Amino acid sequence: MAATATKIDADHPYFLHASDSPGMCLISPSFDGTGYGGWRKLILIALSAKNKLGLIDNILIRPKDDSPYLRYWIRCNDMVFAWLLNSLTPDIRPSVIHSKPARILWKQLEDRYGQSNLAQSFDLQKQLLETVQGSSDIATYFNKIKAIWDEIEFLDARTVCICVDCKCGANDKNDALEERQKLVQFLMGLNEPYTSVRGSIMMMHPPPNIDRAYYSLLQEKRQRGIQNMGHYPSESGSFDVPT
Repeated sequence: MAATATKIDADHPYFLHASDSPGMCLISPSFDGTGYGGWRKLILIALSAKNKLGLIDNILIRPKDDSPYLRYWIRCNDMVFAWLLNSLTPDIRPSVIHSKPARILWKQLEDRYGQSNLAQSFDLQKQLLETVQGSSDIATYFNKIKAIWDEIEFLDARTVCICVDCKCGANDKNDALEERQKLVQFLMGLNEPYTSVRGSIMMMHPPPNIDRAYYSLLQEKRQRGIQNMGHYPSESGSFDVPT
């Protein structure tokens, strides 16, 4: 992968084909704030095919100012930056248009959309429950529900532990994931009067455990004088909640 003052070999990550241009859109449709897992996978495949992953994973860092590679790096970084922008909808694009270099733009997208949270899990589980075949053919129905499954798997990916006595923290992360899944299922079954407090619980960071969430709902019930807890066990049921 030799470099000269005027030429980069075709197998070098700084190489750009004559057909590459800043106006290209790597994938379609553009990312609109939903379905980040699937969009992310397609972007990584496209950048890998163009040998440009190093521009977003910090492998190809900016060369020193006196390096003969600097101008090639700048050119490739600008190209990848433009490709990423072109893969975003006009609503999202302005919020990252000044986030250069390309790896900073990518990190902002990862931090903003790639982190699993309670509200996202709730929304996906709700979509899953509401997805039915209806008037769609079986292929359309399957593809729709499969996309939701894949997004849930991306956000709630389990960590594999190979330690003898788990010193890597994977088991703790998996336990927290199971706890959150139970919390999402619990919150989804609540009746309409609890919409407000449910929203408050979903905005908590980190999310509360299910006992704490239940206690918050009991407090709401007492304050409003509601007598029926809906689909979840009553105060005398499964939880020992302080009064």
